[in-house]
Amino acid sequence: MKRYPIKRWSLFDEIERAVDDAFSQGVVPTLRGMEAIKMPRTDMKETKKEVIFTAEIPGVEKDNIKVNITKDTIDVSVESKEEEEKKTETKYRYKSRYEGFASSYRTPADINPDNAKAAYKNGVLMVKALKAEVVEGKRVEVE
Repeated sequence: MKRYPIKRWSLFDEIERAVDDAFSQGVVPTLRGMEAIKMPRTDMKETKKEVIFTAEIPGVEKDNIKVNITKDTIDVSVESKEEEEKKTETKYRYKSRYEGFASSYRTPADINPDNAKAAYKNGVLMVKALKAEVVEGKRVEVE
């Protein structure tokens, strides 16, 4: 006859099992993927004359996107808020939603913020900025 040990119930064992189950079943990655905290896919290319930055931001209104440019960074922030309130004689319902992110991207070369242009089409933000003119060194004669 085979004997099996009796295991006592423990609250800590149950908590550990629940956490292990959550990680193994993918609950935590699903929470991390929520739209309110999702960072966009981005790409930055450098050509001979300009720097081109793109970010995939689908489902966002153009007016909710802010772009700030300095000589070596492109700052992008998106903020979207919705509020809905419904009242009847017997019920009250309030619903709100906030989505947003802010991030800063360093450019591979210095750019001229004055000539930068941004466009948003089909869920893709594209920023183009001409490279800053590089002033080359000059040889100076010693007197």
